[in-house]
Amino acid sequence: MITVNGDQNCYIYDIEIEDDEFVKLTLTRSQSLYLDEIIDFKFMNSNSHAVFCSNNETLKFIDLESGNTEILTGHTDIIITIDKFKNFILTGSKDNECRLWHYNPNAAIFNKIKCVAVFKGHTMNISCVNFSPKKGY
Repeated sequence: MITVNGDQNCYIYDIEIEDDEFVKLTLTRSQSLYLDEIIDFKFMNSNSHAVFCSNNETLKFIDLESGNTEILTGHTDIIITIDKFKNFILTGSKDNECRLWHYNPNAAIFNKIKCVAVFKGHTMNISCVNFSPKKGY
């Protein structure tokens, strides 16, 4: 489990559950991610990586085990929203664009995510994005 709060830190917890009941919450690490408010984040498939956005135009990719981070650029204004489906990440920004990113878990640490498409044409901020997978995926 990850929580983020007003001090711009990410707190990573292990949760123990037995017989469908909460047993124990243990803080395993904390890390400062931004110098500003964290707006949204999503776990990647393995739960050992996550992506975060803040009050800026960058997407931050973090290896939750090692603490290694990568800053991804492309948007020209604040990223407001993130969604994830399988190995794809979708971001929406105040630059009126959506970007589709591909996540390759087998790539080197600083090459795991690449922008593969930019969706232009909106006339206002993109405030929410969401994948709608077809049945069977």
